[in-house]
Amino acid sequence: MQNLKKPLIILVAIAFLIAVVASLTMLFSVKKVEAVFSVYGESEAQEIQKELDAFNGKNIVFLKLSEVIASCDKFPYYEITSAEKVYPNVIKVAVYKRAEVFKIDNADKAYVLDKDGIVLNDEGKTEFPRNVLSLDIGNLSVVGGAVGEKIQTSDDALFYSVLKTSQALKLNDSVKQVEIAKSEYGDFRDAVFKTYTGVTINVWNVDDDGENKIEAAFSCYESESDYKKTAYFINAYKKSDGNIVAEWTSHSGD
Repeated sequence: MQNLKKPLIILVAIAFLIAVVASLTMLFSVKKVEAVFSVYGESEAQEIQKELDAFNGKNIVFLKLSEVIASCDKFPYYEITSAEKVYPNVIKVAVYKRAEVFKIDNADKAYVLDKDGIVLNDEGKTEFPRNVLSLDIGNLSVVGGAVGEKIQTSDDALFYSVLKTSQALKLNDSVKQVEIAKSEYGDFRDAVFKTYTGVTINVWNVDDDGENKIEAAFSCYESESDYKKTAYFINAYKKSDGNIVAEWTSHSGD
């Protein structure tokens, strides 16, 4: 009789353990991925939610949030900006739609980029064309333009300085085109901003404090009359003493 009790106790213990594991598995299985979307214009929210719903039923303890974030990679216009586990069984994510900011025509491609240089599409399609700046990269070349990734150029230091400078102000309201001017000898690395009113703004050596130079240039631009804003140039540059100057002129000053 004693010999029968031990196997019975072991069986009961195993059954109890299985029940505990099963209940914990059920308790910590993802029941909902709650997504908050920050979207304007056309939306792929439903498609993205379907991707997120694929995590339902997975164990929240062992699930990597990096996997949840990566599920949005197939939607280049969107990114998951935050993801968190809410125990016992909910995952909360914030989904942001990237805005179209720049357009580059290069060879047989037309790249539409967000403010950080991520390629949203390579077909030149824009949802709100008036909000998109035409970006002429001059003698730079595109060496990598995969959709969903940052664009790569032959001079990323100069290219991304121009992007950063362009974001210093809300330029879309007054600027229609940005050009990168780079000497083949490397003695000037400028950004040229062409306004809707007719004024051209030259930011000399844009990769040296370009944001402050463009702010000075637009402060100069906004202070003038509408008549003066129909022509001429503004040159923004840094003097030898470190001070930034923005000056009106009748020529580009190149």
